Amino acid sequence: EPSTNFAAEAVVFRTGDTFHRRRATCAWLSARFDDAPTNNMPWILCGAEIPVTLQTGIRLPSGTFSAIGAIGVTVRALNRATGQRDLLLGDVAGNFSFDISTWRGRYCDPDGNAQLFLTAREYIPNTVLFWYEGGGDPYHTVCQCALAWRGVKVCFEPVSYQTVTEDLYNPPCVILGESAMFRIGVSPASFPDSRVVWSGTGNFTFLNGDTGRGVLVAPQGNTGGCNTLRVNLTDVLGMTDANRPQLEFAALPYMDMNVNFWVLPGDNNAPLVTLQQITSMMPEANKILKQASIRLHVTDVVYTNVPYILDTGYSNIVSVVDRIKQETNFPTNTMLFVFHPKCEERGESFNGVIMLSRDALGYTIAHETMHELFDMQDIFPVSEKKTPPQIFLQGPVARSRMQRDWGSLNPSMNYYGVKMQPQWIRRLLMYHNDRYSGVGIPRGNIYGIYYELENGNKVWSEGMTSVGLFNFLTVQSGGGEE
Repeated sequence: EPSTNFAAEAVVFRTGDTFHRRRATCAWLSARFDDAPTNNMPWILCGAEIPVTLQTGIRLPSGTFSAIGAIGVTVRALNRATGQRDLLLGDVAGNFSFDISTWRGRYCDPDGNAQLFLTAREYIPNTVLFWYEGGGDPYHTVCQCALAWRGVKVCFEPVSYQTVTEDLYNPPCVILGESAMFRIGVSPASFPDSRVVWSGTGNFTFLNGDTGRGVLVAPQGNTGGCNTLRVNLTDVLGMTDANRPQLEFAALPYMDMNVNFWVLPGDNNAPLVTLQQITSMMPEANKILKQASIRLHVTDVVYTNVPYILDTGYSNIVSVVDRIKQETNFPTNTMLFVFHPKCEERGESFNGVIMLSRDALGYTIAHETMHELFDMQDIFPVSEKKTPPQIFLQGPVARSRMQRDWGSLNPSMNYYGVKMQPQWIRRLLMYHNDRYSGVGIPRGNIYGIYYELENGNKVWSEGMTSVGLFNFLTVQSGGGEE
């Protein structure tokens, strides 16, 4: 008779009021997860397809085979005739039912084994119930079994530098000489930390061990190189090399840049911004730029009313920039930011000089720095440039435009949730015409605009733009227009 020995405690068997066996008849149901651990309800990876073997050892001439599932559970069965996987239960609470002869002929091998594939979306404990009823009087038979499991969900969480009070979100580099805490979210909370095991390749060390939801990583050795972290949830069914979470980072030294600020007067001849405002912007700017191993140092703040800047309209800004460069000699590794009363955007980069408006913020400084250092362009242009693209994307950054980072149907492969959008808008979201990029998207790519140089001409396109992890320059290229 049915017993739990067939699939340990992963399966619970029960019969109805009567269970009959007689010569030439047989009726039982049993189900098991392939490779399930013994004597324990198994953990399965949500979003992964899990093989299930269902044995319907039913030789009675008639009856009905049925199953019922819960919300968030999909079950498919291998059709022996077509070789296809037929959908039986579809991600909502529902049931299916077959005449027993139809079930045996369509899905069972000669031994009565049906090959099922289960996918769970919810990490709560759940079951699928299978049952057979039939046989006719006086041998009416009811037999049931329930396939039970506990789901596990995996999601990425922020990476925090020990030297930064706020989290960076999975940046593409860790600064040499520092360490970073890489974390991964595993639900439910009852899943043991001891079964979250990290491994990796590259030149780095785990400072406090390689087990748990978070590990402290310190890069070693020379600049550059790809370091890879991988996460294994031990004894979780459905986790393979194809869906095992993976994080990558480079090891880079700081690129130190000096910054001079010129502040022009605005209304009533008052300075556009105060020294306190400038000082308060720098932590956010450096927090963002740390993703590209850049560190800004304020070396001078000058409140000025230089006539050739004040007397020139913003339409002649290029000639203003040229005059600044002619009449000012800045040391190497020094950038000039000018708070200008007529700046039309929060910030714009012009051939070596960066203009800022009174409402510029820390992320504006970071964004314009990447324009200046690496000649990067905007993925989502918001105004006409000197050489404008013919394509303009409407609306803010959206889930549909971040297919690898935010839009994947596999929850374990997504970095960003819906609530991350405000933080995205404050990230760099830039690209380079050689298909190199700044940062802001850990894994890339993103749907935006980009250009390629063909015979010296810019050819603009709309589509998946190469940005993200490891696609950034580490040498200065001189300024460039926004």
